[in-house]
Amino acid sequence: MSIGSGRFAKYSVRYCSYIVELNDTIQSVKNEQQSLEHELDFVVAQQRELQEMLAPLERTLLADNDRLRDPEREHMYTLAENLDTQLRQMSEDLKEVIEHLNETNRSQDTNDPVSISFTSYF
Repeated sequence: MSIGSGRFAKYSVRYCSYIVELNDTIQSVKNEQQSLEHELDFVVAQQRELQEMLAPLERTLLADNDRLRDPEREHMYTLAENLDTQLRQMSEDLKEVIEHLNETNRSQDTNDPVSISFTSYF
């Protein structure tokens, strides 16, 4: 029994040292995890603080969006709209003039040389 018990004691001491080493490693990992959790809590607190600071700024920006538009751009857009309206009106006026000239040409004598040369351009 003494040989068996000596072997048992030897293995017990060896496994006991493995268990102690494993326990130390586990404790080290737990400490590192706890440290990381504290850092994560700090980052979350900073993020929350930044969000609280940004929220009023974002609301102000959205409220002032209409007033923050570029005045020069707005002026150019208004000028473009006015120009478009004027061009449409000129197009309508030109159309009416052409229709009037066509009506006038239909009623004129086809033997008139001025009338013939005028209609050849249209």
